[in-house]
Amino acid sequence: MIATTHCSAPSKLRHHLTRDFTRHVQKRMAALALAMITGVFLSSAAFAADSTWLLGDNGNLAVSTLEHREGDGRATSVTLILGMHLLTGHLSDADSGQIILTEIGSAKSGGYKFKGSISVDYGASTITLKGKLDMAGATDDINAVFKCKEMR
Repeated sequence: MIATTHCSAPSKLRHHLTRDFTRHVQKRMAALALAMITGVFLSSAAFAADSTWLLGDNGNLAVSTLEHREGDGRATSVTLILGMHLLTGHLSDADSGQIILTEIGSAKSGGYKFKGSISVDYGASTITLKGKLDMAGATDDINAVFKCKEMR
């Protein structure tokens, strides 16, 4: 007669792994669902029929503007890109004027900053920047017209 032994350890391990895997999948699915919902809301707000997004570069700098609703008025969000440095700012109820763009994530005083004027011509798809770019102590005069592409 052959004796058989039953070991419950593999069964417990399989149950434990299945339970952990199920939790992992549930967390991932919840994160994916949240990302999708957030994406739908952000994309519908950013790309509403009455918003305009321009993107241009001159070989050294890239600039992006998004003109959109803000409360009861309008706003133009501006992003200046220099290598890995992203400088942001906005205009309220105007397509041109004085602006200060500060580096994202740079609360310290040594970050990159642009101070000057901007003019956005949505009809001609151009952005004009004039001012000073402070790059952690080194400064550069900016006087550039960016021919832009309207993004969707």
